[in-house]
Amino acid sequence: MVRQLALRFIYDGKKKTPTPMGEDVSLTMALVLGEGHKSKEAKLASLSKLSLPFWIVQVSETTSLLLTAFGKRSVSIATNENTRLGEARRILSSEISSADAIPDAVERIVPLLEEIVPLNSTLHFVDSPAVLSGVSSSFVERDLTLTPNRLPETLDSHKVLDISSEYQDIRDKQRTRVETMETMKELVIEKLQGHLDVLENRITLEKDQWTKRLATHDERTKTKVEELGSKTSNEIFALREKHKMDMRALTAEFSRTMADIEEFYSEIVEQIRSSRTAVRTKGEDVESAVVEFQKFVAYLSEHAPKYEEAMEKLNKTSEDVKSRFADSKKGLEAMSTGAQGTADVQTEELAQKRAELDKEHEEKMQELLNLRETVNNSVGKLKRVIQARISDLQQALLEITINTLENDSIPNLAPLTRLDIDTFVAKYENESFIVFTPGTMPADRIFDTFRHQPIDIEFDSFVTQMIEKQIQETPGFKESFENACNAANMLVNPDGLGFIRSGLTKMQLTQLLEEGAKEKIERIWTQNSGQCPKCGELAGIGTKFCPGCGQGL
Repeated sequence: MVRQLALRFIYDGKKKTPTPMGEDVSLTMALVLGEGHKSKEAKLASLSKLSLPFWIVQVSETTSLLLTAFGKRSVSIATNENTRLGEARRILSSEISSADAIPDAVERIVPLLEEIVPLNSTLHFVDSPAVLSGVSSSFVERDLTLTPNRLPETLDSHKVLDISSEYQDIRDKQRTRVETMETMKELVIEKLQGHLDVLENRITLEKDQWTKRLATHDERTKTKVEELGSKTSNEIFALREKHKMDMRALTAEFSRTMADIEEFYSEIVEQIRSSRTAVRTKGEDVESAVVEFQKFVAYLSEHAPKYEEAMEKLNKTSEDVKSRFADSKKGLEAMSTGAQGTADVQTEELAQKRAELDKEHEEKMQELLNLRETVNNSVGKLKRVIQARISDLQQALLEITINTLENDSIPNLAPLTRLDIDTFVAKYENESFIVFTPGTMPADRIFDTFRHQPIDIEFDSFVTQMIEKQIQETPGFKESFENACNAANMLVNPDGLGFIRSGLTKMQLTQLLEEGAKEKIERIWTQNSGQCPKCGELAGIGTKFCPGCGQGL
């Protein structure tokens, strides 16, 4: 069902709710406005009520399109589409088995996402709904049986529905492109994040394994070092004990040599004692005593060489013991140093092994960290490319949907609504014209002139500029515009004077007219229309007397 709304020409500005004034007041205000805007040289040639036809068609549960139903207007919609998105999705879904494969896959996917083709569309008759924002609350319902003097329409309800379908198709396809790319983004998160999590677990596991491995190695090394130290200490202790035993053996051997000397000297001492006893027992027998002494001397002479031999042997033994002691001491020191050196070499080997493990650990962890950085950079790059693509698609969708208005922004909208903008066009004898858009009644009393007060300045500029542009750019529009104005010229309408008088009476009752304004405005009408103020007959402009009643004009 089609609903018909109208933005009437003049509204009572003192009331909170939009209250349109009647046709009589509207015509009266249009006359005052037309008279007030004329130049000194040009009189009003026509004053025509003209409705500008629009359509509002619903394109969703919450939004509608505004269509201009006269002239030719269009909106260009520039979008684009990915041509190889399926291939990119296939790589992402099936060719990435681990985090290591992500960088190469991303380098293949990004160029595919950047391959797009432009899609340009043109929606005819579509206008920006923003122009209605300042007047949306002023629309009132109009009886469908009424047929206002509209500009010739280039749209009917069937074409309007076709445009609605075309728009919805463009919008829905663009919305699908956005959703498809958002799905691609979700797929990236689903697929790649899983691999990133595995990589993080792999790094954590590698750290734990290395921590355990190094701890085990350090424990084993500590045990080996302790065992090596104990072994070395035992070896050095054994060497020292052997050295002690060897020294004791030398001392014992030296002692034995001393014992031989002692035996030698003990034998001589015993002989001395024996000879002394023998000498002492001779008493006065000196000769016998001498004999005994001579025997002792002979004994000493016989054993004296043995003394020298014993002393030489003793000296030799002493030097031999000293030499063997020195050699044994040097051997002990050399063997102790060798044992300690062997331990030190083995300890250094263990330390070198630990350093090699540290280097291997560092290289392995650095390799994983480098991989993580590379993978994160690749994933970030892919996400940025996809997000930029989503933003581009969303911006294109926004540029499409920005051409719609909210259904609740205008009261009483239906899925298909016909919209009339009531205007008055004042044309002058010098071929100039002015379009007066819907406005409000003056707040103060007027005499015979009044400055127009549009309901919305932006809407007023939109309407006047659109008509001027259509006249300049659209073939045939100027002729259609002039024909529509001529067809509704109230200056040649026999009922015009009656409307003016009715409107003036209402304005006088509401105290909107200054003293004498009613008569002045009525004379303005008579002068411009040639209509007799007495009998109402249209005598023609320039006629001095009414042909019907003889009233002086």
